[in-house]
Amino acid sequence: MTSDIDKMHKAENIDVETSFQKDNSILENKNPNDPTKTVPVFHEETVEEPGSDFNQIDMPNEQKQKIEIRSGVSIDTNKLQLCSRASYSRLTSDLLAVIFSTDELSSCSLTGKMSNAHSSKNVSAKPALDAEKVRGIIDYVTNCFPDASEKNIRQIITNKLKYESFKRNGRCYLKEKHVNKESTEK
Repeated sequence: MTSDIDKMHKAENIDVETSFQKDNSILENKNPNDPTKTVPVFHEETVEEPGSDFNQIDMPNEQKQKIEIRSGVSIDTNKLQLCSRASYSRLTSDLLAVIFSTDELSSCSLTGKMSNAHSSKNVSAKPALDAEKVRGIIDYVTNCFPDASEKNIRQIITNKLKYESFKRNGRCYLKEKHVNKESTEK
């Protein structure tokens, strides 16, 4: 035999066994079927423990768990879980932000070679990103998204580096050309 409370909880899709509060106190709640009657409702307290995973993110003294995605390339597991897996481009961009600093992203290129577009200018080539870390990102993304090609991932990395460089410098080449055209027309 089941009690009336159990029947009401089943009707409301409440699991009676897991809805007890830690101190076993009972709170009264209105029955949605009959507002004049009250139903005992048990609430579970959620208290954050001092040593839980959430607090370890900000604790510098605690040993953080790392996953090695390639030999010599490891990532904090909490940061890896925060990386978006909606698409391989989002995952690549997020991994770049986790593995490299913004200074590295804004001041480096993928290959370290100068572009043909800048060969006639008196410009030096940017240093290359760490090849092992880049290879680790490419391998990890291709494992998560088998349909992603290495060429597309490298293009996404190049675009991210270009974006970070423009963000750091506060301008881009298109704006410079636009400003130069306006100043010469006057």
